[in-house]
Amino acid sequence: MSSSPQARKAVLEMGTYSPPLEGRRGRTRLDFNENTVGFPDQFPHLKADFLTTYPEYQDAVEELAATFDLPKEQVLLVNGSDEGLFVACFTYIEPNQDKALVSCPTFALIPHYLQLCQAEIVQVMVKEDLKPDLEQMERELEKGLKLAALATPDNPTSQVIPTPVLEDWFRRFPSTMFLIDEAYQAYHSETVLPLVESYPNLIVSRTFSKAWGLAGLRLGFLASQPQNIEWMSRVRSPYSVNSMAVDALRKMLPRRDQVAVQAAQLAERKGRVIEEIRNRGYRVTAGHANFFLIWMGPTAPYFVKHCREKGILLRDRSHLPAMTGSVRVSTGSDEEMKSFLEALDSFHQEVGLVFDLDDTLVDTSESFDEVVARLVEAHSGEPLERKELMSLRAEGGYNDDWVATTELLRRRGVETTYQEIAEQALPLYLQVAPETERLLVQETLLETLAKRHRLFILTGRKRGEYEPVWSQRLGPFFTEVVCLDDEPQCPPKPDPKSLQELKKRHGYEHSFYVGNSVDDMRAADGAGACPIGVGTNQSVSTLKEVGGEILLEHPRELEKLWLIDKPE
Repeated sequence: MSSSPQARKAVLEMGTYSPPLEGRRGRTRLDFNENTVGFPDQFPHLKADFLTTYPEYQDAVEELAATFDLPKEQVLLVNGSDEGLFVACFTYIEPNQDKALVSCPTFALIPHYLQLCQAEIVQVMVKEDLKPDLEQMERELEKGLKLAALATPDNPTSQVIPTPVLEDWFRRFPSTMFLIDEAYQAYHSETVLPLVESYPNLIVSRTFSKAWGLAGLRLGFLASQPQNIEWMSRVRSPYSVNSMAVDALRKMLPRRDQVAVQAAQLAERKGRVIEEIRNRGYRVTAGHANFFLIWMGPTAPYFVKHCREKGILLRDRSHLPAMTGSVRVSTGSDEEMKSFLEALDSFHQEVGLVFDLDDTLVDTSESFDEVVARLVEAHSGEPLERKELMSLRAEGGYNDDWVATTELLRRRGVETTYQEIAEQALPLYLQVAPETERLLVQETLLETLAKRHRLFILTGRKRGEYEPVWSQRLGPFFTEVVCLDDEPQCPPKPDPKSLQELKKRHGYEHSFYVGNSVDDMRAADGAGACPIGVGTNQSVSTLKEVGGEILLEHPRELEKLWLIDKPE
C-alpha cells in the first residue's frame, strides 16, 4: 500500500521558524525589537500592548479547534483561504516534477498557485450542466497524482462533489494529497472536515470571509493531521494572521449558531430571488453556495454594465470555459436583492432584439421562393434552380424578392418592371403562403425572449404580404413590426436607416439584428447593431465575410445562444 503524501524535499529539510508567540503581553518586552510605546492615543479603545505586540494565536486556535470538534494540533490559522491554498500547494508540490488535479473552471487562485509552484496541472472540464466530471477525475487519479485541489461547493460553478465520492477517493488513492476547499460549506450541508482524523492525505481549507462576514480581516484555517500541519507551518509566515483578525475570531466563534441561522436565511432569500428571475424568462443555475448564475446570453456584459451604473456590482463569467453568457450574482440583503430585481426589470428597456422575417423566423422556401421560381419560368420559359436565386442574394441588394425576380429575368434577356412583377406576385403568394410557410423557431422561444427584451421585426416584406399570413400569430410577441412600405422615406436593406429609426423610436441602447442575408448583415453593421447571421439561405462563411459577428446554422440555435431555461 502506498504511503501518505510527503512534503516537498525543501520543506522536509527545513525547520520551523519558532519565535516566542504566546504570553508576552503585560510583560516588559525587550526581546523582539518591538516599539513597546506605540501610539495609544490613536487607538484609545484598545489596550496599549494590543497593537505593539506581535499576534498571539494559542487561545484562538484552541477555541477554534473546539468549535469545529478538532484537536488543536490539527488546525493552522492562515490569512484567509487564499494563503491556506498557497501554503498547501507550496508544501507538497515538487517544482517541475509533480502533477496536480483541478476542475475547470474553478476558483481562480487554485490553478494560479499551482502554476506558481510549477506543478503540471491536469485540468478536467466540467460537464455541460457545470457539474464536475467525476468519471474523468477518477481516471486521472488512477494515473497517479501528487495533489488534487478541489473546491466543493466550487466557485464559480457552485457545484459540489458528493462526500461519499471524496471519501472513496481518499481511501483508494492514499499517495495523492487531497486539498478540499470548503469556503462555501456554511451554505451546504456536506463537509469532509470530520474525515481529517481518518485520512492522512486530506487537507481541508476553510475561510471566515463568507458566511462569517470577516472578508476584510483575511482569516481562515487549514485542518489536517498533525504531521501535515507541522510541515505547512514551516511554509506559512509565522505572523500572517494579524491581532485584529484573531480578536474578531474569538468574538465570533461563540456565535456559530447565529452564523448558521443567517446562512439559512440567506439560502431562503436566494430561493425567492431565483424564482423571481425565472419568472422573467431567465435561466438560473442555483447551485449550493451563496451565489447563483443568471444566463444572459450575448447581453451579459451589457447587463453587468447596466447594473454597475446603478451602483450594483456583478461578475460577468462569460470568459470562463463552459460559462459563456453567465453572470454571477451574490445573494445580499432583502433590500439589495430588491434593487437587483429592479435593475433586471429596467434592463428590459435597454435591449432591442430585431429579427428579419423571411427564412429567419419563417420558412419561405415553398412560398416566396416558389413564387419567384414560377414567375421566372412563366416569363422566360426556363425553370429556375434554387442555387441561382441563392447566388443572386449573396451578391447583396436583392433582399426584395420581386426585385430579385426582375433581375433574374433581366439576366435571361426578359425586360419587366417591378410593378408588373409585384402585381402578379401578391395574389400568387397569398395563395401559396398559408399552406406552406411555417415558423423556424418555437413560439415558446419568442415568448421567453419577449419577457427579457423588447422584440421587433424589420422585414423586406410589404404590409400586405405580412398581415394576412403572420400578424395574428406573431403580433403578440413583438413590440413593433416594420414592413418595407411602412417607411417610404427609408431605403431598403442593406441601408441601415430603418434599423436606426427603429432604435431611435424606441430608445433602446443595445441592439441585435438576426437575419439570413448579406443585406441583413450589412444593414446591422451600418446601424451599430450586433449582426447575428443565420445560414438558411447563405452559408455562415458568406455571412461572416460581410460582417456577421454571431453565426448560427439554423434559427433553432437561438435557443442555445440566448441560453433559454432548462432543468438543472
